[in-house]
Amino acid sequence: SNLVFDNQNGGGSSLENFETGVSYLNVNAGVLWETKFAKRKKLQVGFAAHNLTQPNINFYGNDDSKLDLRFSFHGSYQFKITEKIDLIPGILTMFQGPNQQITPGINAKYILDSRGNNYRAVYLGAWTRTGDAAVVVLGMDWNTLNVGLSYDFNYSSLTTASRYRGGFEFSLIYIFREALPPRQHFKTCPDYI
Repeated sequence: SNLVFDNQNGGGSSLENFETGVSYLNVNAGVLWETKFAKRKKLQVGFAAHNLTQPNINFYGNDDSKLDLRFSFHGSYQFKITEKIDLIPGILTMFQGPNQQITPGINAKYILDSRGNNYRAVYLGAWTRTGDAAVVVLGMDWNTLNVGLSYDFNYSSLTTASRYRGGFEFSLIYIFREALPPRQHFKTCPDYI
C-alpha cells in the first residue's frame, strides 16, 4: 500500500513530465465607487475582474489548463440608527466558470469615541455564504487601524466531513492619512492696488 508508480498522477501521464513548481503572472483589476450622503450615511459599490491573464496552472508541461476568469461585485450601505450605532448591510457575489458564490450579511458598528482625530468603534456582524456556511465577524477601528476576526460554521452537505467546523480569518488594515496639510486657496492682490 506504500508503493507509488509513475502512472498514478492522472491519465497515464508519467512522473517525468510532472513539474514540482509552477509560476505564472496573474493580473487582477478593480474599482470602488463611494458616495457620502451625510456624516454617517454612505454607499459603496465595487467591481473586480480576476485572472485577466488566464495563466496555465497545470503541473504537466504538455497540457493546457487555464485558470478561469473570476468576476466580483460587492456593495454596502452604512446608515445611522442611534447616536452611537450604525448598521452596514452588504453583499458580495463572485462568478468563476460554472461556479458562483453569494454572500449577504450585516455588520453593526458601535462608536466608542469620535472626537477629533480619535476614532474608535467596534463591529459585530453575521454573514452567510448561501448554501454553505454562516460567518460571525468581530472587528475594531482604532484611528487609522482596522482589526478583524471572523469564523465560519459549515452547514452544507460537507458537514459529514467538517462536523460544522470552519476556520478563523484575521485581517489587519492600515489606512494612510494625507501626508500634506490641505492647501489654502486665496486670491493674490496685484502690487499696484
